[in-house]
Amino acid sequence: MKPFNLCYRKLVLYSVIAHFFMGCNEFVEVGIPQSELVRETVFSDGATAKAALMDIYGQMRDITVFNGNLFGFSSLLGHYSDELILFNSTSIVEPYYQHTIVPGNFILSTIWNNCYNLVYASNGILEGLEKSTHIEKEVSDQLKGEALFVRAFVHFYLVNLFGDVPYITTTDYNVSSKVSRMDTGEVYDLMIADLEQAKKLLSEEYISDERVRPNRYTASALLSRVFLYAELWTLAEAEASEVLEQAMYGLTPLQEVFLKNSQEAIWQFKPGTPTSNTLQAQTFIFSTSPPHTTALSETLVQSFDPGDQRLSSWVGSIEDGDNTWYYAHKYKLNTASEEIGSEEYTVVFRLAEQYLIRAEARAQI
Repeated sequence: MKPFNLCYRKLVLYSVIAHFFMGCNEFVEVGIPQSELVRETVFSDGATAKAALMDIYGQMRDITVFNGNLFGFSSLLGHYSDELILFNSTSIVEPYYQHTIVPGNFILSTIWNNCYNLVYASNGILEGLEKSTHIEKEVSDQLKGEALFVRAFVHFYLVNLFGDVPYITTTDYNVSSKVSRMDTGEVYDLMIADLEQAKKLLSEEYISDERVRPNRYTASALLSRVFLYAELWTLAEAEASEVLEQAMYGLTPLQEVFLKNSQEAIWQFKPGTPTSNTLQAQTFIFSTSPPHTTALSETLVQSFDPGDQRLSSWVGSIEDGDNTWYYAHKYKLNTASEEIGSEEYTVVFRLAEQYLIRAEARAQI
């Protein structure tokens, strides 16, 4: 089965860089991540095992392309698809903006290596928990479910960026260095298996008072997207409906969507410090003209229908008398105070997407 090219899908980059995916055996020879997760002591109790998993989320938020900085997916794909205008011609993002990516592109190899380091780390969690006899079953199940979810989540972006990719399920470096590309359909089958197992292990409720660790419905949210891309319409509709039926979720005013613990949020990244907000706000908001780094293209801004509240709520602007420059303003706080602390969290999954998925699936059934 092949992923379906949805009109609203933002992952347009894969069609260009998929043909650069050559010499897979050499490309997957990534080094061991800096944080060593597979030591026996890590899985001597639930607290240290949880800390290992939190390290994965921290890396996703701060140093991989899932973050909100200039080298994250939002920026790279926004520049590639001409939704963003790049003003810094010396930036290493320039090849994505100019469509001049070459096989040796530094960001491209970093995307690959960082993603597979996350896969390695999630496999380390799974293997460590499987061998551990010191962690309570309830805690172990939750951690296993989260690790399976992360493994599927990362592979989802890999397969949609690069096409056929290896689906790695071991920390054995001798094995992973010799793998070859799998057919996209096989990757989706393995992804679905991981997510269905994750659903059985994850708790229904969030295990803290915030939405920063996946629950069962986070796995359903990703599974609905996977089924949709795989053209399994009935299954996509069912998973999206399962999420939409939960009382803990609901649509909110546009100004509240990206606040911490928003009712519309299914999964969020918490800022790294209690006195900071999101990297997205720091990256995209500017206060001088012309912008130093990047801005929304006028073509994108003009594509909004008159009266579209997203234009008034999620787009900011700066004028210099002759010109108007626009910036993404979904995340509105690029600073934070020690008194108030973090107010906005990065939203990875939100409820509105589940309505779109269900509508698309129902239209195809």
